[in-house]
Amino acid sequence: MSTAQPSITCERAPSLIALFLGERAGAIAASTVATYARKLTVFHHWWQGHESSTPLSETLGKRYAHWLATDILRPASAEPTRLSTRETGGSRLAVGGTRSKPSQGLHLSAVRQWCLWLVSAGHLSENPFAAVAGPPRARWLRHRLLTRTDLQGLLKEFDQDTTIGLRNYLLAALMIRTGARESELAAANIGDLTEYGEEGSLLFLHSKGKAKQEPVIVRPDLSPKLWGYLHHRYPDGRFPPSDPLFTNHDVNHRGERMTTRGMRKQLKEAFTQAGLARPHVTALSLRLSGGALAYRKGASPSEVKQTMRHESIRTTQVLIDQVNRIRFGAERYLDDIQ
Repeated sequence: MSTAQPSITCERAPSLIALFLGERAGAIAASTVATYARKLTVFHHWWQGHESSTPLSETLGKRYAHWLATDILRPASAEPTRLSTRETGGSRLAVGGTRSKPSQGLHLSAVRQWCLWLVSAGHLSENPFAAVAGPPRARWLRHRLLTRTDLQGLLKEFDQDTTIGLRNYLLAALMIRTGARESELAAANIGDLTEYGEEGSLLFLHSKGKAKQEPVIVRPDLSPKLWGYLHHRYPDGRFPPSDPLFTNHDVNHRGERMTTRGMRKQLKEAFTQAGLARPHVTALSLRLSGGALAYRKGASPSEVKQTMRHESIRTTQVLIDQVNRIRFGAERYLDDIQ
């Protein structure tokens, strides 16, 4: 006869959070682990102060979401004070203001990921935060979508005859053509890459919000370049599976895993060289632009969702709605009024 799993209480939470962060540290970028740590600290601080007798549950989740959306943070005195990371979770807040909607979503996402891990580790039978709704999604993406000409111009800026240039080309190309995130590429190991004959290669990534790795397809024209980059690093053709897929190549940090910060720096320089350094043009623009262009060329919404590995089709729909708004807006019927 099976016994019921014990409840996750406020008192048990710190040790389980520490286990979660320790396990994820080996799979995702350090910056992402640090973000999880900050958000989970805020959650546990709130849990202790507001609902310490309530076990981890959907009820607790809904109350936390309500608090995130409505709590007004006030300084302890009349003088302006700097709110601690523990109080804000790293969010930028105005005195007397509430967290922005994106910040609320990040806080809930961190707890949702912890709960997902609790399920996979056998501590819970289901994710109590799965049905906890965050703030409504934005109807218009803040990050700028780049055109096909923009992207082709960017890729031409990389000198593929050098190891560093080839690496940077591959980072940008994978973000555009497979929807890979910075954090996923930073966490990827050589063993996550598998040749798949005429179809190219499969790269298994630790997708955001997912407990298991998911594959992206590295097309036949791009796959040899990725393997060529590895041959630059390992001329004998022996590729240690646990080594990072992308590494630093400067003298002081040669062979170390490339970080998301390092990737952003390299891409920012390329944006400048390609004349694309504008507000809201970031590495995320590459991923979003690739998805948008695939849809414009005929990919179905479900195909775009699968490539970008969104958890919900609603996330994909925000991107598709923006593409359709630009392409099919009623404004096009008024061109004759001049």
